[in-house]
Amino acid sequence: MLALPELTSGASPTLIRRKMKALEKLTFESVTVRAVSIPMRRPIVAKVGTYTEWPFILIDVHTKEGITGRAYLEPYLKNAVRYIGPAIEDMAAAFKGRQLAPLDMFRDVIGTLHLLGRQGVSMIAAAGLDMAIWDALAKAAGLPLAEMLGGTVGKIRTYNTNGLWLLPPDKLALATEIAAMPMEVRGFGHVKEAAVARYRASVDKAMQRYVSGQPQVPNAA
Repeated sequence: MLALPELTSGASPTLIRRKMKALEKLTFESVTVRAVSIPMRRPIVAKVGTYTEWPFILIDVHTKEGITGRAYLEPYLKNAVRYIGPAIEDMAAAFKGRQLAPLDMFRDVIGTLHLLGRQGVSMIAAAGLDMAIWDALAKAAGLPLAEMLGGTVGKIRTYNTNGLWLLPPDKLALATEIAAMPMEVRGFGHVKEAAVARYRASVDKAMQRYVSGQPQVPNAA
């Protein structure tokens, strides 16, 4: 279980009560693992391959009290669910009927991996299950997980490639044009709606050229 100082440090009495209520009792019932593969409008080009679809593994931890914790993994490979999914289900089978206690449960999972190894697929599966368990506790407390763990919710700096990843030299100019298109969406109300419509049409045409390998067509003046 989480230690009290970790949950209550710097928190208001109301927040402390909400956190403690979430820890009173949530009982692990079962886990559901699903695979989803999303077609990409822009193929992802990386050094390890080109991806026209992007797979997700969706994890739902169900509790006896009716709260469901959710998490997802992005394993790159569509077939990864064939071995990551059963690993998650196997880890979760030992928790049925137990009170949700993420630190204890994660430690127990790590202990079972002593002979299999604590890296690669086994740790990916353990991480997905761990995130879903934490999500259930945060929902029980009615708090974002960041606040549940003593942090705050706000803006963070992040990295954005606009989904372009690695690019061959002959597509660089067209990719730059596509990446700049969102900046053209301006205005309010019907003005913005018209801008969005133009943007979508422009992106669709540019993506057709990008995927088909057609040469770039300069914008009309």
